Amino acid sequence: MTQKSLNGQRLYNPSKDTGNFSAMDRLTPNKQSTIKSLDYAGRVCTLVHVDTEKPVKLNETVENFRGDPRTVTGGEAPHKPSSSGKIYTKERGGTSYPGTCKLMWKPQLPMNEQDRVLAKLQNLS
Repeated sequence: MTQKSLNGQRLYNPSKDTGNFSAMDRLTPNKQSTIKSLDYAGRVCTLVHVDTEKPVKLNETVENFRGDPRTVTGGEAPHKPSSSGKIYTKERGGTSYPGTCKLMWKPQLPMNEQDRVLAKLQNLS
């Protein structure tokens, strides 16, 4: 299973992996890049730690609720308001909910022109 990435390329899904990570390496040349996806409203979302809101890096190792290490290789932001999204891991199973590893998808809200005007007005008062 693949999903369109932000730049139109196909994202790699480790749950369908055959043991070769060259496809993922080709699509993600920067190993320190953060994991991003589009949500149901078309907003860019970043995968972050719940406690610190620090972005999760590609291939970062986190612990799940059982204390088992998981290497995060990607994910999908929520596809509807009631969804928490998914994360992809290298370990057995390959897919889980972000909350199981104390992660969440944080939307990056675009600032439109109306918001800029309101922000300027608030700063003047």
